[in-house]
Order: sequence, then structure tokens, then C-alpha cells
Amino acid sequence: MNTTDAAPYILIVDDDASTRRTLTLIFEKNGYQVETAASGQEALDKARRHAVDLALLDLRLPDIEGVELLAPLRRLYPDIALVLATGYASLETAIRALNEGADVYVTKPLDVDAVLGKVQDLLERQRLRRENRRLYELAQQELTERKQAEAALREALEQANEARRALLNVIEDHKRTEETLAAERSLLRTLVDHLPVAVYTKDTAARKTLSNPTDVSYIGAASEAEVLGKTDFDLYPPELAEPFYADDMHVITSGQPVLNREEMMQLPGGARGWQLTSKIPLRNSAGQVIGLVGIGYDITERKQAEAEIRRLNAELEDRIAQRTAELAQTSERLKLATRAANIGIWDWDVKNDSAIWDETLCRLFGVPADDYPRSHAAFLQHVHPDDVQRVAQTVRATLRGEKYYMDEFRIVWPNGTIRYIRGEALVTYNAHNEAVRMIGVNMDITERKQAELELQLFNEIMVGREQRIIELKEEINRLAAELGREPPYPPIWETDETYLDEIPELSHNTEL
Repeated sequence: MNTTDAAPYILIVDDDASTRRTLTLIFEKNGYQVETAASGQEALDKARRHAVDLALLDLRLPDIEGVELLAPLRRLYPDIALVLATGYASLETAIRALNEGADVYVTKPLDVDAVLGKVQDLLERQRLRRENRRLYELAQQELTERKQAEAALREALEQANEARRALLNVIEDHKRTEETLAAERSLLRTLVDHLPVAVYTKDTAARKTLSNPTDVSYIGAASEAEVLGKTDFDLYPPELAEPFYADDMHVITSGQPVLNREEMMQLPGGARGWQLTSKIPLRNSAGQVIGLVGIGYDITERKQAEAEIRRLNAELEDRIAQRTAELAQTSERLKLATRAANIGIWDWDVKNDSAIWDETLCRLFGVPADDYPRSHAAFLQHVHPDDVQRVAQTVRATLRGEKYYMDEFRIVWPNGTIRYIRGEALVTYNAHNEAVRMIGVNMDITERKQAELELQLFNEIMVGREQRIIELKEEINRLAAELGREPPYPPIWETDETYLDEIPELSHNTEL
């Protein structure tokens, strides 16, 4: 609504163009602003676009009745003056118009002077109402302000007391907040000042606004005051300042941090070292970058340690290579020694039941080097059937820690040849006293066994045990056949005393 000294704004709503022109000329001549509409919808659209002080409505419009505009216009502008005009005057129409919210009802044909007078009267009354309301509001405001002032001065009034208490509470809260902030600032500054790393802040021109003692010492200044307000170009040599400044501008312009960058630094006394730097954009409450926060760690000792570690690693690698070569030579010598001694070596992973045999052991068992038994069960398949149970029991007892493993048993080659084997092994146990590894050696003792049998035969002959002699001869012939040799004794021979002549170096005349 028009609350200024501007001329009142009148909206003329009539479907008759001549009426609109006539009223427009009259109202504008009298200093009013005028807008016209030929329909109800047009009137509402224009009323929404511009505040209206008075509306002159024709009762009969092309789309709606003028009475139907009264309520919408009143909702838009509660103190609008509404004049309803029609050529169909009746008491019923007048009552309806007034009940619907019209201030005045005029009839057509319009008496221009009368209409102008009513309009002027309505606008004047509207002005007076507005003025009265304004004065009333001013009076109310003054009264309220006076009451508020009186309430503030009179502690006896509860409202004033509450206001005062509330104010005191606000002041106390503000004071506590300030104290808390001051304590936090002090704590933060204390923390920053005692950190063993450089901490600093810069504004958008890369000038330092904070520098903790570590940062001051890195720069080589005597105090923070010497650093504040300066850029890195004021504090460092150009070759250091340029990359520092480039990182600063990147963080400030892009809003992206620079994290864990290793860069050269100037140590006290002018020496050069290394620092690990991170720079994070500093933002205000609106999210705008207003500077940056930087943290720098002196990693000079770490870099020196890394260089020393690299040197030691290189030295260690050289030693390992040398030791590996020595072990390779030792392994070759051991391989030659075991091969020469006809000793085979095996390594059994007990937990995973996985075995490794060397070439000599494969040769002792008559199996290819790439197809030896990989498990304990596969190994037992090569043991002579009469010895399998005893060998398995001996291994189990050894794994339980009940005995040292040392055993002699027979094996059967894939071609059926029987050989005698002697084995010894050591067992490794874990923290739970569980056997996890068994390493041992095997050697072929077939020829030794044959020699023992011949010696036993000689002893039996010496004591005259003929039947045992016959059995031993058969056993010796069998071993000779297994060794691929000619049996030393004929398969059929006399069982009289001439057997002594058949035994080498023995006769009836031998003295026992």
C-alpha cells in the first residue's frame, strides 16, 4: 500500500472503454495515479504487481462480477478503499456490495463530480486512518519504550527483574565464553609454541601471521616479531623462497592442500637440511580461503639415517652375496662329500607331510630324481613289507621325543632288488613341543650286511653249527644275486664234513 507522500494509486475496473478513459482523465487531473483493467482477472494481475489505494469496480464484468473482486483485493491490501458501480441499482445489490466489503456503492450513469467527491472522501478517510494508525503505532512505540525504560529502572517489577537477570545471564555467558575462548587460545598457543615442529600461518599474500618458536629457530630469527608480516623472500635465500612461495600460492588459489612434501630447509648457522612440509588452506565461516596453516618437520636426521641404511643395505647385500657364494661352494663340497660317501640327505616337513630328497638318496632308493616319495606314506611303500611296521613305529616314537632316530631296514627297488639302509635323523620341535621337522641321512649298508653274514657264517662254522651254515650260505648267495654277483656257493652241496673244503681258506685240517 501507498505509505509515502506519493499520489494515491487508483485501479479502475470496467469493461466500458469510454468509462475508463473518462475516469482516468478526471482522476489524473486531480493528481492521482491511475491504472485500468477491463476484466476481473486483469484487475487482480495488476493489483498484484502494484499496490492499490482505491479500486473502482464495475458490478458487471466479462468474466466475473465486481463483487467477487472485493474479497481478493481486501486480502491483498486490508485498508484498500473499494467503490462498486453499476447501472442496475437496487437495494439488494447495495446491501450485498456493502456486506461483501465495499466502502461505497455508486450507480451508473456515473455522476463524475459525485464519484470524485466520494473517492476524495474515501482517500481522505483512508489517509486519516493511516495517519491515525501511524500515530497510534508511534504512540504505542513510545509507550512501549517508556514502559521498557520504566521496567528497566524499577527492580520491583518482575518483568524488569527477569530482563535484568536475563541480561546478567547473557553477560555472564558472554564472559564465560570469552574466558573459555581465551583459555583455548592460550592452550592452543601454548601447545603450538611447545611443539617440536614448525607451525605457522600466512595470509593470502603469503605473509606470516603466526610463527612458533621452532619455526622462528628454523628461520634463524631472534623472535616472532622479526618474522610476522614477512614473506619467505624476506626470510630465505631465493633458491629456497621460490618453491616455498609457489606452494603457498597453489594452496591459496586452488584451495587444495600440499601434504608431506620433502624439501630443503635452512638450518641454524646456514647449513642445509631437509623438512617434511604440509600446507592446508585456512578458511573463514563462509568457506573462503583467507590464508594457510603450515607444519614443518625437521627430517634431516631421518634422511641421514636413510642414507646410512642404504649404505648398510648395500654393504649387507654385498656380504650376503659373498656368503651365498661361500654357502654355494660349501653346498657343492657337501654334495661331493655325501656322494663320495654314498650318503643321501632328506628333509621332512612333518606338519605338511612334505619331503625333499637329494640326488644321492634317490640313487640309493633306485628312483628318479624327479619322482621320489614326497610323503611319509609314499616313503613307507619303498620299505620292505617285513620292516614297514617296525620303521613306522620307530619314526612315531622319535617324533614323540621318546628316542633318537637310528634304524636299519630293508628297501625294495622298483625292479625288485632288496637293499639294506641305515638311517639317522634329528627332530625340530615348536614352542608347543610338537614335532615340525625331521632331517636325516641314509646310507646303503648292503655290502656291510653281506660281510656280516659271511662273518656270522665263519663263526657258525667255527662252532660246528652245520644247519646254520647251510642257511647262511643261502643268504649269502641271495645277497650276491641282489648285488649282481656270481653266487660263491653252489646251489646243491653235500651235507657231510666235506663242506669245510668248500669254504675259502677252511679245511678239515684247520685248527679251531
